[in-house]
Amino acid sequence: MWNTISDKFSSIGTNIGNAISGAVKSGINGLLGMIENVVNGFIGMINGAIGVINAIPRS
Repeated sequence: MWNTISDKFSSIGTNIGNAISGAVKSGINGLLGMIENVVNGFIGMINGAIGVINAIPRS
């Protein structure tokens, strides 16, 4: 009987740990996604500026 009780509590602890781990991973992935969007936005602006500079006729 002790093994059954121990297994149940172990299973519950594992499930709680997995849920917390999943939530943390989701939060980190969301944060990384936002950072990626900001960096890509800056790169887009730099590329746009380079495009404008390249469009200036040379004399």
